[in-house]
Amino acid sequence: MNPKTLERVMTAFHFLSAYHKYEVVGIERVPRQGAAVIIINHSLATYDSFLLAGAIYQHTGRICRSLGDKKIFENPLLSKFATSLGMVEGSQSTGLKLLKDGHLLIVSPGGMRESLRPKKNKYQILWHDRLGFARLACSANAPIILAACPAADDVYSVYENPLTRFVYERFKFPLPIARGLGLSILPKPVPLKHYVRQPIDPPQKMNGNFTRFHSKVVEEMEKLMAFGEHPISRPKNKRLLCPDKLP
Repeated sequence: MNPKTLERVMTAFHFLSAYHKYEVVGIERVPRQGAAVIIINHSLATYDSFLLAGAIYQHTGRICRSLGDKKIFENPLLSKFATSLGMVEGSQSTGLKLLKDGHLLIVSPGGMRESLRPKKNKYQILWHDRLGFARLACSANAPIILAACPAADDVYSVYENPLTRFVYERFKFPLPIARGLGLSILPKPVPLKHYVRQPIDPPQKMNGNFTRFHSKVVEEMEKLMAFGEHPISRPKNKRLLCPDKLP
């Protein structure tokens, strides 16, 4: 990322951080050197991942790379913008190369499907059939660092409707019916906070350990998404964790 682009990015970071009173709990768990896969939830707002990347740069001086949906790179303007921010088209080979080169790589396994969840399903993650991120971490022998921002689902109210579902299933294109502040598309100024978990090391052998590793990561992310005041679906006898007990 060239200096001018970085300056503009950090200006936007400071503005959005102030707007959302943004915080990161556990940012010291992001390594100052070496590869790692930073796994995040995907909200309709999307820029919560940008806030995390900005905070990591401030804390470590490291610029995160991220894997983006291939639809972004099919549009010349979006592709140019995404590339200037360090985003690359999501694939196992591209991700593996970045990790082998020692980068921090941000991945949102739920993708657009997760971001289009209606508000009745907010704070939930849709990763149970998304194995790519776990396979990538195992192939690169890179730790996974979970970073959850539950309140990102409160920035917009997304309404369930058959049109959104049809367009996404047929064309893999996002067409949500949603509102932000009032009846506008301006984002609601809700406080945003990322919770960063201790790194989870991948198994040394892929065989049966791989599915257990994937299940463990999903389970741990569901715990992070239950932090604070966010009543996600969970067993009635399961208490919410408090931020001071972050794993």
